[in-house]
Amino acid sequence: MTMSRIALAAERGLDAQVQHLLGVGRRGLPRAYDEKSSEFAQTLRGVVGSDGILAWREGTNLRYAAMAALGLSRLTVDEQRDALAGTSAGELIAILASRAADHADPGAVALVAWAEAEVNQRFAAGLFTRLGEFLDSGEPLPTVDVSWIVTASTVADRLGADRPSEASAVGEKAAHLLLEAQGVLGIFPHVLPADSQSRWRRHVGSFADQVYPIQALARMSKLTGDRRMLDAAEATAQRICDLQGPDGQWWWHYDTRTGDVVEAFPVYSVHQHAMAPMVLFDLADAGGADHTAAIMHGLDWI
Repeated sequence: MTMSRIALAAERGLDAQVQHLLGVGRRGLPRAYDEKSSEFAQTLRGVVGSDGILAWREGTNLRYAAMAALGLSRLTVDEQRDALAGTSAGELIAILASRAADHADPGAVALVAWAEAEVNQRFAAGLFTRLGEFLDSGEPLPTVDVSWIVTASTVADRLGADRPSEASAVGEKAAHLLLEAQGVLGIFPHVLPADSQSRWRRHVGSFADQVYPIQALARMSKLTGDRRMLDAAEATAQRICDLQGPDGQWWWHYDTRTGDVVEAFPVYSVHQHAMAPMVLFDLADAGGADHTAAIMHGLDWI
């Protein structure tokens, strides 16, 4: 965060809240991790037992494992090993990369490729080949997954000579899909192309379908200098900020045709404390507008 953001957070009394939320994450992630299988749970649920409330892991999720590893990589290596039963975030990501090699979920493959590049400074050539296959398949792809492909490409591009041009080609193709699908007021649909869905759903995009394109296009713009991508990210960010609720709510579903809110509730806490701050700060870092006030308003909701 810049000094102005820190000062604003302190002024609003939110700096302590942010530190509290970070502490919750550091305490909660080890409970979601299964050291025997090196997997993260799909859901961590509180269950009442004879010894009180227990944290119960349900299912596994490769996407969440990659996300958790990206977050934990911000800690010191000793702190990472405390959270992951002796494993570092980089070591976990190397395990995830082997699992993602033939995975059927393009979003999971993109997240692991992103993590490999960002944390391990390694270009996962096989994963980018797999992402290219998803893009060339002609099958509809979720907007979120395409956005993660773009972001993975931009992170891999920082590796310079260690990154073949394949990553750039994959990222550019995915970014083009996003730009083609964006509505006139900046709203993205849930699946690309949108007309692959029923006429009842094709014009509706979730909050996630807005924020991850903002991040992807902002990062791609910063990398390439392509103003079209920054303008597209700006349009989406401005629209969701204009529609933000009176108590700082980030709404659930939006209409690509009108740019309006389709469905306001439920409001998810992850939208408030994680997703909106992450992508709006990325936008500002890429040279876009500073939406810190909207970010702080979103934290107020919690």
